[in-house]
Amino acid sequence: GGLQASALPSGSTSAPCRVTLHRVSDRSDLEADWRALEVTTDAPIFLRWLWVGSWLDCYEPRVTVARVELDGATIALGLFTEQKVRRHRVLPVQRLLLHQTGRRAEDQLWIEYNGLLARPEHAAMALGEVLAAFIRAGRADEIFLSMLPGALADSVQEGQRFVRETLHAHGYSR
Repeated sequence: GGLQASALPSGSTSAPCRVTLHRVSDRSDLEADWRALEVTTDAPIFLRWLWVGSWLDCYEPRVTVARVELDGATIALGLFTEQKVRRHRVLPVQRLLLHQTGRRAEDQLWIEYNGLLARPEHAAMALGEVLAAFIRAGRADEIFLSMLPGALADSVQEGQRFVRETLHAHGYSR
């Protein structure tokens, strides 16, 4: 099952973007879509299929694919996992994680320069729309976006509910 949401990109008068959230049904279709989008981006190695496909092969996480389309073309893709955690030992929290499993031992091989695989001119807008779609759907209490480049993290609208760790916090500067 999937969720669809439409929204106009900030400052845009073109057709609304479409966000879909769905489980992977055919891995080969995901790979084809990912590789097709990859050639239109300046993505770091950590967002290329070589890394993402290997991560999926190694850990076999159950992922939700977030897809953003604009004028019928895919402009962004991301993979989110779900994790149930307890706060203060009693408060159950549903967490979504971008390109991570939520299991500490597996996430030691962490992604750097994280974000959606996105066309550069749409990266910030697409991430904001995906976060809004998950929140509207009530799918998460927290959305964990680890290792986002600082500029991308700063561009996400204030008021979104996510845990922020920037590259700077881990000694990176870019």
